[in-house]
Order: sequence, then C-alpha cells, then structure tokens
Amino acid sequence: MKERTNDRRITALAFGLVALAGGAATSACSSTGGVASVLSSELPALLSDIRNGVDAAGDVSVGPLATDADGRSTTVLSVRNTTGDQESYAVQVNFKDPTGKILDMVVVTVGDVPAGAGAHATARSTYALKDPGSAAVGLALRH
Repeated sequence: MKERTNDRRITALAFGLVALAGGAATSACSSTGGVASVLSSELPALLSDIRNGVDAAGDVSVGPLATDADGRSTTVLSVRNTTGDQESYAVQVNFKDPTGKILDMVVVTVGDVPAGAGAHATARSTYALKDPGSAAVGLALRH
C-alpha cells in the first residue's frame, strides 16, 4: 500500500486559507489579487506535502468556464488514470482573467479513480469573479 498523508487535511488547509482570506480579501482581490497572491504561494506548498505524489498534469483537462447560480465560476475537470492501479488526484485549478492574471485558485480532489478509467469533478471559484476569462490546471498530483 502506498504511503500517503491525509489528502483531506491538505484540501481542508487549502480551503482554510481561502476562508481566512475570504470576506475582507474578496474586495481587495479585484484590485490587488490579494487572495490569489497568497494562494499562489501557499497551495503548491500544501500539495507538496502529498507523499509519493507524481506530476499528473497530463492526465487532467479543464472544460470551458461557466457561471453557476451564485455567480461563481465553474469548470469541469476530466481526469484520466493512465496507470495500472487505482489512484487519487489533487488538482490545483487557477481561474484567470482575460489577460492571464490569476484571480482565484482552488484545490479539487478526485479520489479512487480505477486503473485505466476516467472521472470528472467540478472546480468552483471561492467567490464571484469579476471578468473571468479561463481556468487552467496549475498543478496536478497523482497519489
């Protein structure tokens, strides 16, 4: 069995950062990128805590950007497990404006994808983004 850290703990920490930055930083984010700048340095560090994580950016694709009923940006992730074992994935999704500036980022976990199979998950921005342009995989780890 593979040695893993608790990926739920890492996801909770990532969402905790968003919550801490949340209300006060939401308005600052539109003018200064406050949340995005904090998260851009913190999320990769949190993801690096996943033991035996393998770069899996090539296994993940991002669908078109949509807006949900709450005004938050969403995108559907498609994950393809190219290995011979059941695997889990942690995916950092960057929501960008039309110029490519990161407005927000989230971590999505996709658990227990069977060998050779695919799975889908939805990434949702932490707040309603002003002028969203696209979503992209910032980092993806298979573990």
